Amino acid sequence: MRRIAATLLATLTALPVYADQLLYECGYHSSAEYISEPWNENTATFANGEVRLAVLDHVEPVSEARALLILSPPYGETGERQCRVLKGFSGLSLEGMTAIYDASVGLQITLTAQVYLEDTAEFASAQVDITLNQSTGDINHYVTPYFE
Repeated sequence: MRRIAATLLATLTALPVYADQLLYECGYHSSAEYISEPWNENTATFANGEVRLAVLDHVEPVSEARALLILSPPYGETGERQCRVLKGFSGLSLEGMTAIYDASVGLQITLTAQVYLEDTAEFASAQVDITLNQSTGDINHYVTPYFE
């Protein structure tokens, strides 16, 4: 058992460390002034317009300047969608994004990003997987850097 724990610890500590990508409720950092230009290339809608994504550019710090705005059901008492921001990317694009809907899980979105690797002080491409359940409002995200 100790050998397994030691192997697991060695494996985890050998993985590169990158900035955390965290999901926040919208606030000042989700203002329309931060939507990346051109808007038609940096926004997308799904589920007959019920779900909207927008790439945000906060400019600084460069290692975490990009974020993803997510507007989705469920709706609040006054009719507004929930609003979340997935922050912590040095680069983010909707180009090449894929999306599928699975009734048992929800909307599944995959896109490409760039993350900052703190231990090597370098940037790496990454795959971002997002699962959005419109009924419950649950949003799960997984960021996996590509290593060569």
